[in-house]
Amino acid sequence: MPENRQKLTVRSVQSAAVGFTWDSVLPGFGVRVLESGRRSYVCRYRTKGGTGRLYTLGTSEHLKPEEARELAREAFKAAREGEDPKQDKAAARKGKRLSDLRDKFTSDHASQKKPGTRANYEILWRLHIMPTLGNPAVAEVTTADVLKIREKMADTPINCNRTFEVLRKAFDLAEKWKMRPPHTNPCDDVEDFPERERETILEPEQVAALWAALDSPQWMPSFVSFIKLLMLTGKRSGEWRLAQWSWVDWFNARLRLPDSKTGWRNVPLPPDVIELLKSLPRTSLYILPGDTGGPIGGHQRMWRNLKKAAGIPVDVRMHDIRHTVGSYAHQRAGASQRDVADLLGHKQMATAARYIHGPNSEKHQKAAAASGVILSLVGLTEDGGGEKAKQDA
Repeated sequence: MPENRQKLTVRSVQSAAVGFTWDSVLPGFGVRVLESGRRSYVCRYRTKGGTGRLYTLGTSEHLKPEEARELAREAFKAAREGEDPKQDKAAARKGKRLSDLRDKFTSDHASQKKPGTRANYEILWRLHIMPTLGNPAVAEVTTADVLKIREKMADTPINCNRTFEVLRKAFDLAEKWKMRPPHTNPCDDVEDFPERERETILEPEQVAALWAALDSPQWMPSFVSFIKLLMLTGKRSGEWRLAQWSWVDWFNARLRLPDSKTGWRNVPLPPDVIELLKSLPRTSLYILPGDTGGPIGGHQRMWRNLKKAAGIPVDVRMHDIRHTVGSYAHQRAGASQRDVADLLGHKQMATAARYIHGPNSEKHQKAAAASGVILSLVGLTEDGGGEKAKQDA
């Protein structure tokens, strides 16, 4: 029976009959249609020893004819050079397990990220990905497998979405590293949970209650200073938690962040923050040390207890302090949107934030105005320091 030959296009592939249809453009390249309707691109070649091979390149669902044709050319070239693409791929996939993908992802991809991002990746692999999936062959992980993660993490949808961001990238790289066939990422058909932007702003009474609750002796001194610094500056928690004494520029009243979320930048420090820093003991290279001298730890647990002591809703995040400072800087201290972006270190203002010269700059005045509002809310200034700073600014 003569072979069915025609140029393989999207239309001809979709209309191909059950069996093999071979390409009239590239000999040895074709599409196989099963009774189920599944269409897979294949190529046939002979090894150096003369053994015939039928090599599956991928499905029509994931590959266009031109892409599959190019993969076939690569397979033919490899065969001419003495390789056996089908056997080589099978051997490579058989030896690569999920733990291998995790390790290569960590060394080749995560290593290029910031320390905080690397730490988050490690947590997601350790707590959610590996315990649920186990350690199967990378090529054998299916969409049904990864959906188990989504099911287990349904109660923490945002964290689940972050987990799938890591997993999607890892399987994209697995294809690049030839641990899986092209266009077979098992996460592609998994939908993220819907997310909404949270912009929780603490009420003035809540700000005051939070500050007052810090007076209790139950809190670690570093934690008390940590929360106060967040409330007076609106900086990211990681920026203060990892801050070192050598980063403080006392003369210019600023904190030099060498590697913040938005890159290197200077942070203006208002007088109240400078006074707070001067009052802290220097027992470590970190401004806010933990028990062992490294960066303060256990802060999320203490934050949960502090919210309870202050009567703050349980769903308020430490990051919402940052939103609160930005909001009050704008509403009560007269800061413009650009000023707030500078104050909080938004990425689009990162370049401008580098041009902060000395403690009397306009940006320092705005930072002082923002901290003054907080101090007035907690009762540490008589005339609403924010209004005074606003007038001075």
